[in-house]
This record gives sequence, structure tokens and C-alpha cells, in this order.
Amino acid sequence: MAEKEEDYGYAEFTRTIDTIIIGHKTYEKVASMGIDYSDTEKNMYVINRTEKSSERTTQFYSGFLTELIST
Repeated sequence: MAEKEEDYGYAEFTRTIDTIIIGHKTYEKVASMGIDYSDTEKNMYVINRTEKSSERTTQFYSGFLTELIST
């Protein structure tokens, strides 16, 4: 079972990239671990089935993933 305080290298990994694309459930899990993307300069896309308002640098995306990654 995962330790609540352990991020298993996630924070270190995200420092090496400029755009994050994750699913909604992953986004919720990461947020529950205390990682906050709201004040980051990274582009963040959360793949969601329904449209949702974006928050700062976090874009909730409900379109086709191929269209997102080809832009």
C-alpha cells in the first residue's frame, strides 16, 4: 500500500516537462496527495468526459485527444 506522504518520484518527473496531460481520476488522486498544479507555469490538461470550466493553468478537456496533442 502506498505511503500517504510518498509521491514516488512524481514531483521530480513533472519538473522535467512543460505540459501535463492526465485523466480526471488521476488528477483527483494526485490532488489528494497534496500536489497542487494551480500555481504552476506548466500547461495542464485534464481529460474529462464532460465540459468543465478551466482553472488558472489547468484546462479541462473533453474533446478528442488526438486533436489536443496535434496542436
